[in-house]
Amino acid sequence: MENDYFICPVCGQEVQTREKTCPSCGADDETGWSGNAAYPEEFDADDYNDAVQREFDEGKRPFSARNIVVAGIAIVLVVAFLRAYFF
Repeated sequence: MENDYFICPVCGQEVQTREKTCPSCGADDETGWSGNAAYPEEFDADDYNDAVQREFDEGKRPFSARNIVVAGIAIVLVVAFLRAYFF
């Protein structure tokens, strides 16, 4: 038994040949792997990090003047309330 495992073409984990599904991602013949599918030999971490950065930075908005004004007004109102309540 030279190779008693193969590489899952979906996630790249080693899968024993007797297994019917990948224990890591759950792929099998019905859900996506096939004997002629290929997993890339090289993993480019820079591409992955760029994709993650784009994914999570899309929802962020930079501070705007309006946000600063609203925050300032909120602080003034809280201080005024506390001053009136405690003094």
